[in-house]
Amino acid sequence: MTDIVGRTTEVEDFDLIASGKRRRAEPRDERVPDADHLRRSPRGGRRWVALVLLALAVGYVVVPMAIQVANIDERREQLVTPPAEFGTDTDAAIAALRARWDASASGSPLVLTYHEIAEESTSRYSVTPAEFEEQMALLASLDATAINGQQLADYLNGGTLPDRAVLITFDDGPSGMYRYGDPILERHGFNAIGFIITGSVGTAGGYYVTWNELEYLRDSGRWELESHTAFGHDDIATSASGDTAPFLSARMWLAEEGRLETYAEYETRVAADLAKADKALAEHGMGAKTFFSFPFSDAGQHNSDPQIADILWKVALAQHDVVLLDSVQPLPLGGPSRIVRRTALADMSPTAFLDRLEESITANEDPDQ
Repeated sequence: MTDIVGRTTEVEDFDLIASGKRRRAEPRDERVPDADHLRRSPRGGRRWVALVLLALAVGYVVVPMAIQVANIDERREQLVTPPAEFGTDTDAAIAALRARWDASASGSPLVLTYHEIAEESTSRYSVTPAEFEEQMALLASLDATAINGQQLADYLNGGTLPDRAVLITFDDGPSGMYRYGDPILERHGFNAIGFIITGSVGTAGGYYVTWNELEYLRDSGRWELESHTAFGHDDIATSASGDTAPFLSARMWLAEEGRLETYAEYETRVAADLAKADKALAEHGMGAKTFFSFPFSDAGQHNSDPQIADILWKVALAQHDVVLLDSVQPLPLGGPSRIVRRTALADMSPTAFLDRLEESITANEDPDQ
C-alpha cells in the first residue's frame, strides 16, 4: 500500500422538559362549545384565535420537517451551466502551458481538489458553476486526460499514465458536485473521485448529496465514491479548558473521566470511524476502499505529539490503499514520483487557474521545492 500525498456537524438530540407549578383544579364544563358560542363569548373567541394560531404554528414547524424527511433521499434536478468562452489572450496562455506540460519529464498527474459548487457562497473553497465550467473547459483545451482511481493506483505501483494526466477530486460530498459538477464533467468527457462524509449524506437542509444522488453518480460511470470519514469531519474537545482539534488528529478529552483518551483508545476510535464510513459506502455499492482523503488535510502533522501521526497513518493505510493529503509542499510517496493535490479556490480567473496548474507541474518536477 502506498501513501499518496496528495467540518460535519452531528445532530444533537434535545430532551424538552415541560415544568410548572401545581394549582388547584377548577370545575369546568366538559362539553365542547360550538363555533357560534365561541364567536359570541369573548373568552371563547380568544380560545378560537388561540386554536387557529396553534394550528398555524404546528403547520409551520411540522410541514417543513415532513418535507425535509420526505426529501432526505430524493434525487434533485441537475442544472446545466452554459459553456465557457475564452478570448485570444487565454488561448495564447493555454498554448504556452500545453507546451510547458509536454516538456515536463515528471510523468506525474496533476491532482485537483474541489469542495462545493454553488451560485452563492461565502466560502473561499466554493466555486460557482460558471467557474467550474471554465476550469474544466481550460483542461479540455489543454487536451488533458482525466484519469480514474485505478489508473492512479497502477501508476503508483510503477505503471505509466497518459500525457497531460489530471485527477479531479471532490471532498465532503456537497450537493453541488451532483447538481452542477456532474453535467459539466459529462460535457467534457471527464470523470472524478468524490470523497464522502458518509454520516452527513442527506443532511444539513440539502447541502450534502443524498444516497439516491450518489447512486446516480455511481451508475453514470463518471464517478468513484470513496471515504472522507463517517463522522470525523469535525472538531473534538482536547482539554478541560475547551481546546479543540480535528477529530482524527488528536486525542479526545473524556470529560466524565477527567482525562485524555489513551493512545489505544484513540486508535480504536479512529479505526472505528473509518470502518463505519467504508461500510456505509459498501452498503450502497460504492467505495472499493482504495482511496481515503484526510479531512482538513490534517494527518497529524500539526500535532506536537509524533505518536498521533504515526497511529493515524497506520490506521488509514491499514484500511485503504492510497491516502490523499493536500500540501503546498510535495511529500515523498515511496513510489515512482511525488504528487501534490491542489485546492481550487473561489474567484480564480482563467489565468490564475492556469498558473495554479503550472505550479503543480513545477512541484511534481522539483522534489526540493
